Order: sequence, then C-alpha cells, then structure tokens
Amino acid sequence: MSAPEPGSTLPEGNIPSFYLQSLLPPHATASPASKSDLKPPYSYIGLISMAILSNPERKMLLSQIYNWIAMEYPYFR
Repeated sequence: MSAPEPGSTLPEGNIPSFYLQSLLPPHATASPASKSDLKPPYSYIGLISMAILSNPERKMLLSQIYNWIAMEYPYFR
C-alpha cells in the first residue's frame, strides 16, 4: 500500500497517518476521488474512530459522530 498523496482524502487533524492507513482495507488507497459520492474505503468502525480521534477531547455524542462522517464523506449525506 502506498502512502497517501498530498491532497488525499484522509481527514486532517491529530490523527496519526499510520493509524489512518491501518483503517483502509487491503489494497485500498485514499485517492482524491474517494471524497466524491463514492463510498469511502473505510469500515464503519474506522469512520467512527476517525471521528472520535478528530475531537481533542477524544469523545463525541452519536449525533456528533454522524455529523462528522456526513461532513467528511458526501456519500453518507
């Protein structure tokens, strides 16, 4: 698996890149096209983890997790 290129769709913030890469299924890459209306290459637990880790307090309400996912990935809107 290759490292994400600049401008990739991996969420920014305090989430270590090695962790984000571990959330991808085998042979998947985070490409600029993955932020379109296509389903992101992450599992639901991966999306939930990214949402929670994006919060400095490392905790979120379910509604906040849902909103974060919908804002980051249009597929879920």
